[in-house]
Amino acid sequence: MDYYLVITTLDSAEKGRSIAKALVEERLAACVNLVPGIESFYIWDGALQEDREFLLLIKTDQKHLPLLQERLEALHPYEVPEILAFQIDRGAKSYLEWMDHLLGARR
Repeated sequence: MDYYLVITTLDSAEKGRSIAKALVEERLAACVNLVPGIESFYIWDGALQEDREFLLLIKTDQKHLPLLQERLEALHPYEVPEILAFQIDRGAKSYLEWMDHLLGARR
């Protein structure tokens, strides 16, 4: 099975928690980590922006990736959400088996 780490940023911990819980409860993600205190620098509407944001690290598999992305876009408050997926080449066998078990139990 192919595994993925999906990242996105949000402007509030509350929204991050809400999205994380939804993705896990819907069995689209095996686990989501909420990382506070990141600083983001980017151009928006022609001006440099500096924001404190929260990072979500979302673990899923190839089977669930398209629906996870669709759901994340629907839940995300940003006009253009950052949604990047990185294939996981290696991981602890026991962790990947745990992911298989959870994601295979999708309702």
